[in-house]
Amino acid sequence: MGDHPQGEGALAFPASLRAWDGASFRQQFERECGALNPLLLPLREGMRYGNQVVTDDWRPLYLGAGADENHLHVKAGVFFGSVVGGCSCADDPTPLDVGNEYCELLFTIERRSGTARVSLIEE
Repeated sequence: MGDHPQGEGALAFPASLRAWDGASFRQQFERECGALNPLLLPLREGMRYGNQVVTDDWRPLYLGAGADENHLHVKAGVFFGSVVGGCSCADDPTPLDVGNEYCELLFTIERRSGTARVSLIEE
């Protein structure tokens, strides 16, 4: 459940990179992160209850950041939903219950380009 370096440029944080060292960094990061396709994140690996990620209602939460010469390292919590997929028979009367999930991710953002890798922080 390592890195997700999805296609080149798939994860990019140009506004966050410009806001680094400023008061708006947290806002910019949460905005850019929240605009990502959640399927590009390792949410499935972080699930505890379901086996399928619900992509229509998720929210990132900035937890902290640090930097070195080449990268910003941003820790974020992600709240999302999951369902237990099984028989999807047309006459199945059982509604899908969406479970609440949470995991923590580490975004490694390149200072030069703003592109990023993301990995699950194992507990």
